[in-house]
Amino acid sequence: MATREDVVKKLRREAKKKVHGPATIMLVLASLGFLFAAMLLILGIGYFIDPPPTAVGNVQARSAAFIFVGCIALPTYLYIAAGAYQMDKLGNYRMASISSTLAVIPMHPVWPLFLIGGLTAKSTLNNPRVRAAFAKGNGDALERLLEMMERPSQVSGESQPRPQAKRAVVQDEGDSIE
Repeated sequence: MATREDVVKKLRREAKKKVHGPATIMLVLASLGFLFAAMLLILGIGYFIDPPPTAVGNVQARSAAFIFVGCIALPTYLYIAAGAYQMDKLGNYRMASISSTLAVIPMHPVWPLFLIGGLTAKSTLNNPRVRAAFAKGNGDALERLLEMMERPSQVSGESQPRPQAKRAVVQDEGDSIE
């Protein structure tokens, strides 16, 4: 009979294999998003300090918009990267779940890639065995899973019929009898 520690080790090994792909995708996409946000900040600050002489329209408003979007996107991508790292290391479930949710918010031109990566990560994280393998932030998922695994599916060892719902029988007159 396997001990609790052996079951937990096996569970974490299996979960590590399942989350590695989505976590890597999220980490790569977050790195690209971070570069995009940094580029927006640099362009915005550059346009604000020294606008190009051939610029058309309100350059200061455009540079303020670049700076604003960059300031919002930069910490968001950092959080997505940190959550992807937590997902890969099976660290904090809540952080990994929030980062996969943040990835599906449309904030940039390559949003469809983030949508695919975020939904893949979210579906992987919703697996009860994966959730139970995380070190923290998963509530009592490990205890519930171990309890389900220890509980025998049949009390007496014999197969028991499933209870069936009562059905109404309709007669010719339109009255129903249970």
